[in-house]
Amino acid sequence: MKKIVTMCPGKVHNGVWRHLKELECTGLTQHIDLEENAGISDDVEWIIFGGCWTDKYDRLAREYKKEGKKIALLHCSPLGQTDICRELTHLNNAISLIDEGRIDRLFVGEEKTALGLKAINKEIKFLPQCLDAEKFDLKLSAISQEMGNKISSPKSENREFDNCRTLKDMQAGLFCSSAPNKNLLNQVVALRIADVFVHTNAFDREMCRFANRIGLRYWKYGYMPESEYYRRILACDFGMQVSFSEAFDYVVAEFLLAGKPVIVSETIDWLRHYPLCAKCDNIQDIVEKIFTVT
Repeated sequence: MKKIVTMCPGKVHNGVWRHLKELECTGLTQHIDLEENAGISDDVEWIIFGGCWTDKYDRLAREYKKEGKKIALLHCSPLGQTDICRELTHLNNAISLIDEGRIDRLFVGEEKTALGLKAINKEIKFLPQCLDAEKFDLKLSAISQEMGNKISSPKSENREFDNCRTLKDMQAGLFCSSAPNKNLLNQVVALRIADVFVHTNAFDREMCRFANRIGLRYWKYGYMPESEYYRRILACDFGMQVSFSEAFDYVVAEFLLAGKPVIVSETIDWLRHYPLCAKCDNIQDIVEKIFTVT
């Protein structure tokens, strides 16, 4: 077993889970599903828990500390997302855990956040997000061969507009949560103006109601297993992630690795000079970027 073990609930499309799970590709860590934890070997030095501090984390941390192990917590969200999504209570609680000596380190998912918070406590550090590009490429190649390079075209949930759709229509992928930092409303209006068909798993009831009202042509997905999610990426011509606040953003990385352009915002540091960066609160700018890829 690796000397660094990471733990969190096993939600495959959850950002915290993905952050910790992908660290295994470095060969430095081993991820364990919190619900399947069967004990940690004696040579493990660090335990990194992910997400909000829970009673179960607290109980396990006390046990591991008695065994001489170091405890850390990962707070994935950058400060903007923490603010917009009302996660400040979780961040305050996490900092208190360091001050009280209940954890030894707080990791954050964005380098700027770590730099900004280090004045509060020197044990607040940046934990990079990783992606095994070679492994991803192998999965995508297998799915592409299985699909025979055919792009499926489901009908829109908005039946009134189905007859407007042709095989030549551009298709956008808007895959994310419905959290406020995702800036869905600006993107949805821009996509409607551009008259692009949208594949999405991000719409809640009110967003579906709004999308139907403005005549957006879309298909809403529920939970998708990994293979189906990759099929959707391959079926799209481009992706959309014009968020108000993001850290690494795996969806963007996966679209780009699949050879698909993605319209993003400058909040994603590693794409700050990418030509398809749009101003997140400027619908016209988002529309112009859509026309660039269409």
